Amino acid sequence: MNTEELVGCIEPIVFVSAETGFTVARFQTAAEETVTIVGNFATLNQGQSLILNGSWRSHP
Repeated sequence: MNTEELVGCIEPIVFVSAETGFTVARFQTAAEETVTIVGNFATLNQGQSLILNGSWRSHP
């Protein structure tokens, strides 16, 4: 599976599990595309800039 790098900032955070760190958030890319990101993250804040690496998956 190929990985891709996204550069951008956190938009609204949709869900965070305090127990596991599993997070669902919206992410505004440098190309001004908004995508949903999911995964186990340390503390995230809206407006925080990040460089993310991962693979794309579609949820039905």
